[in-house]
Amino acid sequence: MKEEEAILLPKKEHHKKKVVDKTRRYLALIVVGILTGGYSILEIVVSRWLSSVSLLSDGIHNLSDVISFMALGSKLETWQRTLFGND
Repeated sequence: MKEEEAILLPKKEHHKKKVVDKTRRYLALIVVGILTGGYSILEIVVSRWLSSVSLLSDGIHNLSDVISFMALGSKLETWQRTLFGND
């Protein structure tokens, strides 16, 4: 089966696919982070306009989630490079 895979997908093409998949994952993470962060900031602004403490606390909570997910994503990348090299 490995021989068939090598015929169908040469090693160079497989490497390109890995790079494209990795780029798509990071692009998706950035887009989700921007959208969620924007929503959180909008929620904080609206909460100040409406004087709503519940919206304010939810906006701050969501914003802290975005920050922690971004930090986790950067640490996972560092951990992956440390264990598996620069693949």
